[in-house]
Parts: sequence; structure tokens; C-alpha cells
Amino acid sequence: MTIPRDTMTGSNYKRWLRDLPLQKEVKMIRPPEPEPPVVPDRIKFEDIPDQEISDFNARGRTVKNKDGARFTGYTFFVEFTNKKTLSGWLPESEFLKLKARIPRNRVDLLGNIGW
Repeated sequence: MTIPRDTMTGSNYKRWLRDLPLQKEVKMIRPPEPEPPVVPDRIKFEDIPDQEISDFNARGRTVKNKDGARFTGYTFFVEFTNKKTLSGWLPESEFLKLKARIPRNRVDLLGNIGW
């Protein structure tokens, strides 16, 4: 009986040549990504105006989705130089983008959020 080399993986072909039992190939099954939670006060990052920030305050808040998966985010309040305000919840990755927009000379604003 001849088994062509390209029908097996490299390690199984070597095992077959030595008359050892072949290993079963295990398929890695990844669980599906959890659905993001429905947060009534969630803000889309695209909706945040690209203006200079004059006041900033935030605190961490974890939210669960319907399956119980936890999502870390921040409830924040932002006031811009034109006196417009915006508040709501942002996921952690989007919050870090917003935090990066704070000017370096405004250390007092970073102190408001505990950084």
C-alpha cells in the first residue's frame, strides 16, 4: 500500500514511515465573538466633534451584554472650547482615542480622570 506524501502533514508522514500510529488532526474551534452590549447612553466616536477640549471628566464603567460577557468602557463628560458639551459611554478603545486628543499641557484634565 502506497500513501502519497502530500496527503499527510509533515509529522504524520514521518510517523507513517516509521510504522507509528498517525496522529489525529485537531481543528481549533474558536468561540464566536461576543455581541457588544446595548448601552442607552453609548456615543459613537465618529459623532464626537473634532474641536479642542476645555473640560474633561470620566470614570470607568463595565457593562454586560445579554449573554453576560463584560465590556469595559468609560462614562465621560466633555466640554469643548465653543461651550458645547457631550456625555455618554464609550468602549475602552474609543475612549483612549478621545483621551489622546487632550493637549499635553492640560495635565489638570488628565488628573480629572485619574491618569
